[in-house]
Amino acid sequence: MFQLKIRQILKIFIFIIIILFLHYKLFKIFNFTTQPSDNIILGVVSNSPPLCFDSNSSNPNSFCTDTGTYVSGSDIFLFEKLAKNMNKQLKIKPLNFPGILNAVDQKIIDAAIGNMNITEERKKKMNTIEYDVSEIGFLIRKDNHKFKNYINQTEITIQDLKNLIKTHGHISATTTTSSIYDIEILNKLNLHKLNPKEDLVNCVNEVEQKRVDLLIFEHPVINLMTSSKANDKNKFQSLKLINNDKNNQQKDFHYPLGIFINKQNTKLYQELTKQIDEIKKSNPNIMDNLREKAIKTYINDNHQKEQINTFGNKIINIIKTYQDSFYISLTLAIDAILIGFLLALILLPFKIWCQSSKKLIQKTINCILVLCIHITKAVPITIQVVLMYNLLIQKIFFLKGLMGIFCISLIITFLNNAFHFLNNMSRQVNFLESGPIEAAYALGLNSKQVFKYIILEQILKREIPNIWDQFIINLKETALYSIIGLPNLLWTAQRNIAITYDTITPFIIISIIYISLSSLIQILKYKKT
Repeated sequence: MFQLKIRQILKIFIFIIIILFLHYKLFKIFNFTTQPSDNIILGVVSNSPPLCFDSNSSNPNSFCTDTGTYVSGSDIFLFEKLAKNMNKQLKIKPLNFPGILNAVDQKIIDAAIGNMNITEERKKKMNTIEYDVSEIGFLIRKDNHKFKNYINQTEITIQDLKNLIKTHGHISATTTTSSIYDIEILNKLNLHKLNPKEDLVNCVNEVEQKRVDLLIFEHPVINLMTSSKANDKNKFQSLKLINNDKNNQQKDFHYPLGIFINKQNTKLYQELTKQIDEIKKSNPNIMDNLREKAIKTYINDNHQKEQINTFGNKIINIIKTYQDSFYISLTLAIDAILIGFLLALILLPFKIWCQSSKKLIQKTINCILVLCIHITKAVPITIQVVLMYNLLIQKIFFLKGLMGIFCISLIITFLNNAFHFLNNMSRQVNFLESGPIEAAYALGLNSKQVFKYIILEQILKREIPNIWDQFIINLKETALYSIIGLPNLLWTAQRNIAITYDTITPFIIISIIYISLSSLIQILKYKKT
């Protein structure tokens, strides 16, 4: 008996240590320290070489981010000059698209850059500064018979494109979702939009597998892809689109690249605008020069990776990239299950007593609980989290930043857990053995005592095994929260795809992580039962 108690105490102690460790890691990731006023926090989307791409620590032209990764590119070089001229210390935060624009809106970052076009819609929501001209490019397969007359060419005109569409019926194209090409340009060019993807690597795969005729994107990015590991077998070719159509004004396809700043931060907007103007006056070809430097950096990075990285080092480096997202996902899943189950236990007596009552107040409480259960079951969790995010993030001051995104994800998860457990436990009341309950009443116990010592005990015996299953579901659902900018395993996998051009290994790794955690949970579950 004494040994059993010691074991139970030891298990509780280990569990508390794990919880404290996870929250300590979370504290470090979220970096609660106040940023000095001379810092400028730049958000970047690092999946578009040579404009902005992931680099390594051994490259002198790379910059360390707040997550410990390294980025480089012409956009980074430009902003480094701007920060230096403003006597600011540059801090870089890698984000995904379109989450980076939400980060500007929430003031998580001071400014955003990384192959993002200025549109009228974005101008309404944010201050924008044009820093470079956007050129449209196509990535095609060299064996595509529709473009046989353009093999080894560097340009294609709009009129030529119209003739190709007329000849072949349609030209199918892919691009990244939510980009200006996806939203507007594909339709303006009368291209048949097909299979837009989250990242460029998957877009390239669509072209490689002959599912689409071309990939449309920024020409510098497309051009570099044809000389990188995306084109190992020399399958692809880049074409720059030239506007020679008199009926189409140049402005119709003019979506300049921009720096995005929160509307309220007018001081930073004015400073950056002034610095950009001064830099361009002193060197009109500044962006061309920075792009050349970035291209050399990108090519050197690829050579270094091929020469230095052994298989073992590659595996270690890849696993390291998943650390932060693993801690965030695991902490979120554990916190949600604990808070959700506790909330369900608090609500359970109200649900039991109110569902059989004829009083108006108790009927109302029961209807509210039933409605909440129905909503959490009916509405997909991604819609719930986006609604909660948009409703709360702007109105509650302490929900700003990455911590705010984590809190919103946690609220949605534990509420879903709570109403799931509440629904299960309230149903189980109808299937409890009546003998012990009747005996308890016969012995003189009141309703509260019967609930505490008889009903609750039987319900917990039946429901506790389900906690393990719900924990596994929580882990998997954390992957959905990248939609509001929460770093998680899926987000890290997508980032690694952009670096390695490998669309299989990153997903195999996160699958192994999920399977390992799920297997561990199942082992613990069977030991308990």
